[in-house]
Amino acid sequence: MLIEALEKMPGYAKFMKDLVTKKRVVSFEDEKKLQHCSAIATRSIMQKKGDPGAFTIPCTIGMLHFAKALCDLSASINLMPLSIYKKLGLGAPKPTAMRLPFIFPADFLI
Repeated sequence: MLIEALEKMPGYAKFMKDLVTKKRVVSFEDEKKLQHCSAIATRSIMQKKGDPGAFTIPCTIGMLHFAKALCDLSASINLMPLSIYKKLGLGAPKPTAMRLPFIFPADFLI
């Protein structure tokens, strides 16, 4: 199988060279299809979107109302600001050691 592929490579290289270098007369019968395909080919693959910011929702816990509570987007770490912890009256906070891995998404295509 590998030998067959290697034997066909020189022919394929010649075919590609001819395809790129030789000009051919092409007739287009349906110009609408051509314009549609041209628009698809020249359109950018992915349009850049703006930063959506933090996803917040109003939340009420007991008698406390939070206008902009962060929505849980399936994060595996549950954190809350110390000021809210104190407002909830959950007692004295205990020190906890933790390691947080951060992932920074890239803003480009490869």
